[in-house]
Amino acid sequence: MGVGIGPLNLESTAHMYDIKGNGIEKTVQSVQFVEVKPPNHLSGVVHRFLELKTDGVLANDYRFHALPDACTYIVFDQLNKKITGVSKLRAVSEEFNLGQTFHFVNVRFFARRMAGRP
Repeated sequence: MGVGIGPLNLESTAHMYDIKGNGIEKTVQSVQFVEVKPPNHLSGVVHRFLELKTDGVLANDYRFHALPDACTYIVFDQLNKKITGVSKLRAVSEEFNLGQTFHFVNVRFFARRMAGRP
C-alpha cells in the first residue's frame, strides 16, 4: 500500500540532457528528466519530484553525476519496485552508473527541514 501525496501540480519542466564530459560533447536524446513542483501542502518540506528515465536501451551505460547539496533524496526504481534508496551528499559529488535502461522517481527534500530546523 502506498501513501497518497495528493494531486500534483502538473506544471513540469522536461529536459533532454546535453552532456559534456572530458571535453567531448555528447547528446543523449533517449534520456528524459522531468521536474514537478510539489502540491502546496508539501511545499514546505519537498523541494521537487523528479523523474529520470530512458526511452529505450542506450548504447552505453548512463552515468548520473550527483552534486553535493545537503538535500535528502528518496529514490524509487520504477523497473524494480523492491529497490528504494536514500541519498544525501554533503561534501563530495558522486557518480551513479544507471546502466542502459532505467526509470527512477525521486523526492527531493529541503535540507533544513530534514535536519529538524525551520
